[in-house]
Amino acid sequence: MEEAEATNNTARMWEIMRAMGSTNRGPRRRKLDVPLTEFPDADEWLKHLQQEGKDGGCKAELIEITATNYKAPSIQLEKEAEDKDDEDTEVRRKILFTTSHILKQFKEGKNGRGVPEGMARKETWQMLMEGSSTMAEVITNNWHDIHKEKNYPGTFRQSEGCQIPKGNNKQRCKAVRVINKLCPAGKAFTKLIWNRCETSKQDFSFGFTKGRRREQAILSANTTKWRLSKQGLSYTQSMHDVANAFPSMSHNTLDGMLEKIGKPEDVPFLKARHKESVICIPTPQGEKLYVKAGQGGLQGDSAMAPEFGQAYEAALKEWTKNTKRPIMAKDPITGVMIHIGTQMYADDVSDINVITKDTIEAIADERNEELDHILRGMDMAQNNDKEEHIISIRGKDAVKNSEEIRKKCKARREESKDFGIIVDEGKYLGNVAAGDGRTKQNTHKIIQAIRESFYALQCFWSR
Repeated sequence: MEEAEATNNTARMWEIMRAMGSTNRGPRRRKLDVPLTEFPDADEWLKHLQQEGKDGGCKAELIEITATNYKAPSIQLEKEAEDKDDEDTEVRRKILFTTSHILKQFKEGKNGRGVPEGMARKETWQMLMEGSSTMAEVITNNWHDIHKEKNYPGTFRQSEGCQIPKGNNKQRCKAVRVINKLCPAGKAFTKLIWNRCETSKQDFSFGFTKGRRREQAILSANTTKWRLSKQGLSYTQSMHDVANAFPSMSHNTLDGMLEKIGKPEDVPFLKARHKESVICIPTPQGEKLYVKAGQGGLQGDSAMAPEFGQAYEAALKEWTKNTKRPIMAKDPITGVMIHIGTQMYADDVSDINVITKDTIEAIADERNEELDHILRGMDMAQNNDKEEHIISIRGKDAVKNSEEIRKKCKARREESKDFGIIVDEGKYLGNVAAGDGRTKQNTHKIIQAIRESFYALQCFWSR
């Protein structure tokens, strides 16, 4: 802890403190001691995964149900029409696949990550390359040849599902989240070629973007609400969540994005990552289910998060401008006027609109209809159960108007189930979001978490 403090590594300090305190807490107050309570068998998993993504599945195609291991074969990928495979392509390939570049990818990977049964860990690959120049040369040449010949190894596309509880009070498969354990070499290979893609940053997005943090999205939303309240304006902060987002996005959407931003010689490998992956779901009954996903990508893959972000942000770019009711401010760096009422982090969207008691329903319905139309084009859908509207009503009869809105919207939700919950405060990206944009409630929650860890170590502090 003293070493972490000396290097100003507060994240490491908290990690050590939680471990020593045995509070079973992780970052952002996550509970780490929640046991898995549901154990679906292979048939239940198959039926669940064959559903559409918005219903919890991924349009899975059955490969095999077996008690033994299935090894995915290598496959020959088709070249893109734009891939000339000329001298310039070979020069780029030789620049890309060098020992230093490959080793860098392994070093950037996190230690201690699980891998599918029978595969080498990331640390093993790293030691091989660092400890033997001969092995490093063999791996480098092998990866160069894989890229040139488009022969995709079976180990690169095989995953093993790790089941963790969602803690959502649901049953069977819906109570379990599947995170994929993948071959570290396949992840490093994919990340290496993904880094060559011409990605773009959006002013409204803060997830999967280098140099940006969730706290920036929270700060932007809080500042916007605070400024509106100071001007005496009534507003709502609507929280939109996409159902089963990662496994739901259509492969056509992902492919189209990759063709636009990727190099032609790289695109087949990036497409194969979500279209040709073999997913293994082990069950306590001893059976193993092997499927191929028909939509979405793999949670846990190195490039899937930024791929999802690029496609999702591009699709929602116009919607986030809110051209009918923009809240404009000047970007202090570029000097450009931009709408600051909409923030996005991964699939979570916060949308702030100025309202009155008579317009809140119409505005929310309009924004929802526009968003639903965009999501349908990507085979995705909103999770209406999680939709929240944090309201702040100002002016004369504010309390009375707030109560009227609450009652009216509650009655509509109970009747048609097509409207979000009206609340005074809610959770946004792990923090408590208040209607007035202030942070008192969130600060109180953080202090409670600090006390929990501090008192768990009270004997340690007294030494």
